Amino acid sequence: GTTADFPALSTVATYDADKGEAVVFAVNRSATEALTLGAAVAGLGDVRVVEALTYANKDPYWQATADDSTSVLPAENIAAKVDGGRLTAELPAVSWTMIRLAVTS
Repeated sequence: GTTADFPALSTVATYDADKGEAVVFAVNRSATEALTLGAAVAGLGDVRVVEALTYANKDPYWQATADDSTSVLPAENIAAKVDGGRLTAELPAVSWTMIRLAVTS
């Protein structure tokens, strides 16, 4: 999907060979659609999800107030998984997700 003139999904990843760790950051800018992240990770070696956190709120227009400053806190993204050399995760509308992967060569 796209939002205005840019893709709804943006991702970036880092890899630290010394630590045996990769981290994927994903942003879903769509105000209405959840998206599925898919990334090939087989080339890294044996990969498993160590931690997956998502910031999201069911109301895409929610804003922090003095009465409600904690509705958007990081929550475990239990849908993030590696299967068959492919990382997948469900990304709610208007969300930011971090997935930390352990990598064994």
